[in-house]
Amino acid sequence: MSVAPRFSLLRLNNIKTSYTEAEEITLGYRDAREHTFGLFEPSVLLQTGFKNNDWLKLDFGLNFSTDPFTTSKSDNSEYGVPAETKTYNVQSRNFLLSVGLSVYPGRRK
Repeated sequence: MSVAPRFSLLRLNNIKTSYTEAEEITLGYRDAREHTFGLFEPSVLLQTGFKNNDWLKLDFGLNFSTDPFTTSKSDNSEYGVPAETKTYNVQSRNFLLSVGLSVYPGRRK
């Protein structure tokens, strides 16, 4: 078992959408272009083996992530969007469960 925390910085470049300018502001893409977002992604990784099979392992992973696109300080009135549209929250994947096999062909008992 291992715990693997990861800190990431996310900067969005070259966003191409078919949204109008007002929709981009409401969804937070305007602010997303101008900021770098920090993420904290802790993981728990588990690996188990099989009796008499040193070369085969079963892997499990549990990954978590904070939501980087939450803000409450966007003033959109200058772009023609009502000032009450001041917050947005673009959802991201906050949890991931992974299962896999690891094969070590050089290992034999």
